[in-house]
Amino acid sequence: MAEFAQRASRRLRKEGEVIGRLTVFATTSPHRPGPTHNVSAQVRLAVPTNEPGPLVAAGRAALVPKLMHGMSYMRAGILCVDLAPEGAVPVLPGVLEQPAPIGELIDAVNRRFGTGTLALGRLGTHSPAPWANRQTDLSPRYTTDWNELRTVS
Repeated sequence: MAEFAQRASRRLRKEGEVIGRLTVFATTSPHRPGPTHNVSAQVRLAVPTNEPGPLVAAGRAALVPKLMHGMSYMRAGILCVDLAPEGAVPVLPGVLEQPAPIGELIDAVNRRFGTGTLALGRLGTHSPAPWANRQTDLSPRYTTDWNELRTVS
């Protein structure tokens, strides 16, 4: 869920938007034997944001207490709700200000050194996921790239 929240954060910054509510969910496989479990939670953010830290923290705080120990969850995700242009929603007096923005910094490091180089929490320490794209496994693009067109001698 944290990875999805960070991806959503990056996309929100790219589009110049903030969110006011976040819906998180997790589910077990309906095809595996044994009980199934589906959970979801909705969180209203104190301050509309597009920063990864508050999104991950809010999603985790809402979802983790509802998860059942011993269940093997296979799907998780987030939904961004109450989208607004950045700066369009004023911060009310008395509401805590957002922490220092680090989203742009994370984006700049990842643009320079490659996607996934820098992330929050444990996501920054893992090697690429087994299902991640590997450039060496790509099939040839004979029909779409002139440089890969086969020649006959």
